[in-house]
Amino acid sequence: MSQPVDIAFITQPIQRVPPEGAAAVEWWTWQVAKELAKSGKFRPHIICTGENDPSPRTEIRDGVHFYRITLSRTYKRLFQKWTRLDPYGYAARAANYCLSKSIRIVHTQNSPSLHQQVAKKLKLQKTILHMHNEKPINTGFRADLVLVVSNHLAHWYEKYLLNTEIRVITNGIDRNLYLHPSPPPDWKKSLPTSKKVILYAGRISPEKGVHILAEAFALLAPKYPELHLVIVGGRSHGKNDRARYADKLEAFIKPFTNQVQLIGSINPSDMHKHYQAANLLVVPSVSETFGMVCLEGMAAGIPVLASPAGGLPEFVKHGKTGFLIEKYGDASHLAAQILDILMHEEMTKRIATAGQAYALENHNWSIVSEQLARIYDSLLNNDRT
Repeated sequence: MSQPVDIAFITQPIQRVPPEGAAAVEWWTWQVAKELAKSGKFRPHIICTGENDPSPRTEIRDGVHFYRITLSRTYKRLFQKWTRLDPYGYAARAANYCLSKSIRIVHTQNSPSLHQQVAKKLKLQKTILHMHNEKPINTGFRADLVLVVSNHLAHWYEKYLLNTEIRVITNGIDRNLYLHPSPPPDWKKSLPTSKKVILYAGRISPEKGVHILAEAFALLAPKYPELHLVIVGGRSHGKNDRARYADKLEAFIKPFTNQVQLIGSINPSDMHKHYQAANLLVVPSVSETFGMVCLEGMAAGIPVLASPAGGLPEFVKHGKTGFLIEKYGDASHLAAQILDILMHEEMTKRIATAGQAYALENHNWSIVSEQLARIYDSLLNNDRT
């Protein structure tokens, strides 16, 4: 039996892996790495930050090899803050690890600059940049392949990558979590059964458009006391634009305290419980390259009402697998659309059932890992010819 091929995922030095809160890229990396390890064909490594993470610097978990990088305070102060030389920073240590472990494929997540820094030190390895968001790429960029999460994002990157192959690889869900009902979260237990729950899931940030949903709910709340808005997602603190946005949002919804709950950030492994406890998921994003929460909401079997931004219409098919916001930015129209969906239960249930079937059949993590394995095989086969 041939030896498994060593591949390395490199995440940005921001979130720990596995993540404890909302961190879609890190969650994707962890789920797909576990699936690849099960196959026996690949030996996945995850290179990630060790900052604020009590986990061991190196370990093997579920067949995945971890290397966590922590830079000392002295190094940061001397080489990153004062001199800005950074001779042996995060990228250099990640590259050295790849060389020491004979990594064949280096798969960098969502950072063109990190990818370029690592790729400069690697000559024989195949390199992949995997983009989940829109970020400009500088001239001189080199990669064997660029992966993106949607056709929308593929078209966006075509203007930067004229001579680089771009492929779409989807996001996934854990099918087993959504096949059966889960115990309700605490907030659901405290609500009367007559309440109809409208759910928002995502960070509290302007581009996610939660303020538009809040404005729509403010129009509905006085007339329909049975409606309840639950906002799940982390917020920023301090003196920055996102923190100020969150402060304004909280001040706006304060008069509706009896009908609105702010839950905060939730571990990704528990999010399915929150979706299943809702009657409607609203995704009012101003921009969205894929829309992971939409996919998860669909998998949970609840109706999804999403903006037509970015990659969302690629799988949220209006009237078939979900609903698209018809007049984006118009709070009164959004309020009317929410009410219409909640009132027409039979039609809504039929569409939600179709959406769930689509999500479970096309976006399981095993499907994503098989797709990625074929991509890896094609890169390695090209290397042999």
